[in-house]
Amino acid sequence: MKLQMKKSLLSLCFSVAAVAAMADGGAKPLIKTFKQNPPGGKDSLEAPLMASAAPKTQDTLFVLPSDPTEIPYYENHIYKLRLDSIKSEIPMDYNEYVQNHIDLYAFKRRGLVSRMLGVGRYYFPIFEKYLKEEGLPVELKYLPVIESALTPTAVSRVGATGLWQFMYGTGKMYDLDVNYYVDERRDPVASTIAAVQFLSDLFDRYSDWLLVIAAYNCGPGNVDKAINKAGGSTNFWDIRPFLPRETANYVPAFIAATYAMTYAPLHNIEMAEATFNLETDTILVNKSVSLAKIANVLNVSAEELNLLNPKYRKHVVNATASNPQELVLPKNAKEYFASLNTSILDQAVVKLASFSSREQRQQIDDEFVSLLKNKKRKSAITYYKVRSGDNLGSIAAKNKCSVADLKSWNNLRSNRIVSGQRLKVYGSKQEFLASVKKSQPKTYKVRSGDTLSTIAEKFNGMTVDKLKKINNIKNAKSIRPGTVLRVS
Repeated sequence: MKLQMKKSLLSLCFSVAAVAAMADGGAKPLIKTFKQNPPGGKDSLEAPLMASAAPKTQDTLFVLPSDPTEIPYYENHIYKLRLDSIKSEIPMDYNEYVQNHIDLYAFKRRGLVSRMLGVGRYYFPIFEKYLKEEGLPVELKYLPVIESALTPTAVSRVGATGLWQFMYGTGKMYDLDVNYYVDERRDPVASTIAAVQFLSDLFDRYSDWLLVIAAYNCGPGNVDKAINKAGGSTNFWDIRPFLPRETANYVPAFIAATYAMTYAPLHNIEMAEATFNLETDTILVNKSVSLAKIANVLNVSAEELNLLNPKYRKHVVNATASNPQELVLPKNAKEYFASLNTSILDQAVVKLASFSSREQRQQIDDEFVSLLKNKKRKSAITYYKVRSGDNLGSIAAKNKCSVADLKSWNNLRSNRIVSGQRLKVYGSKQEFLASVKKSQPKTYKVRSGDTLSTIAEKFNGMTVDKLKKINNIKNAKSIRPGTVLRVS
């Protein structure tokens, strides 16, 4: 009996000693191993063991890692809870495909995320401005993260160009000029206005943001085919197996990019400094000037001026007195520019060569062109692109309508418009009213964990009482996952 008690006590002592060793330092070697082999690597099977050994403070939603040099790892349910915490009309679904892309951003592409956070301080406010004006989810600002890594001069292997990666034909459909000197697909403002309109048109077609994002990548034709092959389902995850491989990964990559850009600090990813001035001003020039020569006159770097004016393909502003062009300058340089006299500025003037209007371009079979042309033929709407010197009165006169009509058709609260903005113009008030009547109400599919309150918060101007009224809901607790609610 005494011998048996001694054995039990000895066994207990060994157990306590092992637990103490683990608490004191046993977890450290595992975290070091993890740092060398992040998820997705050849030793990814060790992830569950590493997760159990990680400090408990990391198993929380929004607590920053205590060690700023550490590359933290979180259990899967933490990623899901964080995605669920992003209030958006776009479903931030979580699954293994999304997790694979999160791992890319959080571990293998940390430097890229750091750079994009830095330049995003310049580009994201531009994206947000026009997305909000059109009433689209602001999270769509992360599409250029996966499209171009926020590089305005990016060109894909098939010729898609700019932050939003417009094909030549699609860009033309949305009034983006492309010629020898200028490519507006590379212009942050002009391309964003076009992208917002394109996304809005796609949402009118699908009324589902994940399908919209898929169609933005591969075109409506491929999405429609995938829907048919999936038996008519309009759930992205149902049609995913029938989409092109790039698009099948595109939507998970978008969700992962949204996660990475939102929660970068929780992964010890710091924002890098942008290589150009984030505070800028825009001026109009009425002479053709060389960016390099202007940079020399203003004592700024030519590289910075090229970055701020990416639409000028030859680094020459092809302006004339009858067709002035915009020039973006660092804020301090604008003040200096205003103080210079004409003779000094003339040093930057260059003579434009004459070029044929037909350039040699790579001709791409872009299905968007034919689809959107057909849509324009059937639609009662035309679009007017605001140009320098326009005002609502002059635009109304050109289109035989009133200023009040223009403001009503475009949800304008004031008379302020900007160059490059696209305005909807209807043939008549009757056509406008008919289009409003035909427009389908927006819907939302209830997900696990949703309440009427959290759903209302996702949509501007929506309240719990409104949701109850338009959906004939008497008991707020009666909604179930999968229920489709009207939200407009």
